[in-house]
Amino acid sequence: MSLVTRHGTIWGQIPQTHGRVFWVSPSDGYTIEGQTYRASDGNDGLAPERACRRINHVIDNLVKSDAGDVVLLLPGTHEPKDSSGTDAQPVIDSSGVTITGIPGGRGNYLGQRSRIGNDNSSALLNVTAANVEISHLYIQPGSARNGVVTAAGGDNLHVHNCYFDMHTAAVNTSTRGVNLAGGVSGVLIEDCYFVSDGAQGEAIHTQNATASIFQGCTFSSGYSAGTWAAAITVGSAAERIIIRDNQFIAGNSTMGICIQGTTSGVVGGTLIARNSFPDSTAVANKAIDGYDGGDADIVNNFTAGLGSGDGGVIVTTTT
Repeated sequence: MSLVTRHGTIWGQIPQTHGRVFWVSPSDGYTIEGQTYRASDGNDGLAPERACRRINHVIDNLVKSDAGDVVLLLPGTHEPKDSSGTDAQPVIDSSGVTITGIPGGRGNYLGQRSRIGNDNSSALLNVTAANVEISHLYIQPGSARNGVVTAAGGDNLHVHNCYFDMHTAAVNTSTRGVNLAGGVSGVLIEDCYFVSDGAQGEAIHTQNATASIFQGCTFSSGYSAGTWAAAITVGSAAERIIIRDNQFIAGNSTMGICIQGTTSGVVGGTLIARNSFPDSTAVANKAIDGYDGGDADIVNNFTAGLGSGDGGVIVTTTT
């Protein structure tokens, strides 16, 4: 444990964990409490003044599962790379790991100071182990890439207080914020802000996840005049998905469908509750679409009325 942490400053408070905290610098040199230090993968990373240089190096060497280990990314832009300097996605294969930045303000997801981005890495964070937490990060995937992707074993993922930049990369329908694959369950995505530039892929793509919740997020497509086909998609093998208390906003662009289901299969027990949707001029088709009548429960969903003062139009159909 470092002297900085022992003195009980902010470094001793964020984050709280029973495990080890590995510090990672976005550059060779960095500053902590007015002192300049040198980052290196030769450091153990276990103190603010002994930060490692690459996120991949730290994640690759997390060998203990459920130890409560934390990978803390210092402010700046982190680019996932392997030991040879080649772009490569970090694979989180130890359970119970937290990947976090230092919160901007009181957890302001619009102003995250720690950024992770790479144009060529297929995913910025690949989760293959259970009980992983990702928080307080500015996540910027490249074109046709994923911000966060899961594989079999990545159950109980918790993503919160993150800003997903899907507008900087060149437009591609395969650019996604969170891509839930591998049949994962128990995923919680909350208090995140997803921003798309026209016809990017989905903010949340749910291939076959089960028993998962997406809540308190904002989905915005106001960076161009293009059409964002769907902010959230739910595949035919997904079930028991709760989508609630989210905001869907379209500025200069158009959002085709806020929540897109799949009728070619059983989409069981999907609950859409207490959601706000953009005005009818911003939604090209429907707020919720692609569900057979017996596949989705919808309640208290409204399409806002632009200047109408009527409180919006309740959403009563899904197909």
